[in-house]
Amino acid sequence: IAATIDLSRLLPLFSIGSQNLDGRATINLTLSGTISSPEVTGFCRIEKGAYENTRTGTILKDINLEVVSKDRRLVIRDGRATDGEKGMVSVTGWFDVDSSKDYPLELKIHLEDATLLRQDRLTAIMAGDLNLIGPLRELALVGDVVVERTEVRIPERLSPEIPDIEVIEVNRPADQPVRTPSAPRSRTRQSPRLDV
Repeated sequence: IAATIDLSRLLPLFSIGSQNLDGRATINLTLSGTISSPEVTGFCRIEKGAYENTRTGTILKDINLEVVSKDRRLVIRDGRATDGEKGMVSVTGWFDVDSSKDYPLELKIHLEDATLLRQDRLTAIMAGDLNLIGPLRELALVGDVVVERTEVRIPERLSPEIPDIEVIEVNRPADQPVRTPSAPRSRTRQSPRLDV
């Protein structure tokens, strides 16, 4: 299999909104073996790709990625991108195409002054190392991430307070006592547990 793919045409196939992907991927693969035990050799290379998530403000530019396949293992030899400015993101690792082991993988992600959250009211620059390890159904994300700088912008105008509205009951029986509103229940939220 030898082909050049326009990455901008892939996202509509998966119905993923608020995300954009651009660039070209060069693929050269050879398939062998059986359906139950396939073997793939060759490579996939992306050069000068671009990704944007309009919801989080995540931008990756100058994406260069090379994946080499041998037998049942896909190996990321070189994966790197910029955040559109001075920050860098790099990734290495492997992925086994082995259903009997539930497709194990290990990815190492390195962040260097990377602006991964870029919104109107919040911007965050991060650095650190993350490891994504495990079979596909039991993935674990572990590592250390430092938020080097965060900018929070408070809007000039805050939304007005909600006014109290007096409620008058109509046609209430005379012998029925007036109901007083109960105090609102406090809600506690549990923070997710992350080993990061």
